[in-house]
Amino acid sequence: GGAPAAAPAAARKLRLLALCGYLQSAAVFRVKTGSLRKACKSSAELVFVEPPHAAPAKPAGAEVEACDAGGAPEAPEQPAWWLAKEQLEDADSGVRPSLSRTYVGIEESLEMLEAELDRGSYDGVLGFSQGAALAALLLARRQARQRGAGGRPSRGPRFGVLFSGFVARDERWAAALAETGPIDVPAMIVYGENDALVPTERGQALADAFAEARLTTHVHAGGHGIPSGAPFRNDLKAFLAERLAEATAAEADAAAVAAEAVST
Repeated sequence: GGAPAAAPAAARKLRLLALCGYLQSAAVFRVKTGSLRKACKSSAELVFVEPPHAAPAKPAGAEVEACDAGGAPEAPEQPAWWLAKEQLEDADSGVRPSLSRTYVGIEESLEMLEAELDRGSYDGVLGFSQGAALAALLLARRQARQRGAGGRPSRGPRFGVLFSGFVARDERWAAALAETGPIDVPAMIVYGENDALVPTERGQALADAFAEARLTTHVHAGGHGIPSGAPFRNDLKAFLAERLAEATAAEADAAAVAAEAVST
């Protein structure tokens, strides 16, 4: 018999850093994105990261937010990307981190994620709620860093998929986002018309932080969560197909340049 046939090369997939919401864990978020992952399994894989902070034992708004997000509000510790200074100073303040004016711990989260992005080969970032707000700041920081490096492209992420997100209310971080100017990467911003936790105007304000020409906005009739209907799935698949085509073309161009350099 002849030589065994070579195994076909594994199809290129997009790799996305996935950031859960406040009081969710990476494991809970993985479950909550089940239908999303199934819809895009041929084009993308999600890598779930655990937030570095734990909210107080009875964080403000925990019951409504954790139940809505699929968490367990009675658990002693709940993961968070940042905490509200108001809440840390007064447990009965009722201020959730999304409503806080002073964030505690966000710098550590950003540095942790920057290190993960530098380590891994990520094409994009996907975030929900607090994770989506953080993802926008992460994309803005990468853009600022790229400009500082004379425009040389940094390693990913090169796009964002953000659910139920918002612009930071902490003036320091709102200013950091504004100073970057429009975040000039393709972005899909998804929010619900009946979101009781993040009003639609905050979702739209997050969309406004991105360059309009590269923005896809999907508004659904639901609340604070990830939609599962066919219109959303179709929009997401189309968005990811474009990103995969861009990534494949960029890699082919880079390979051609490298081959040219070797032959000359």
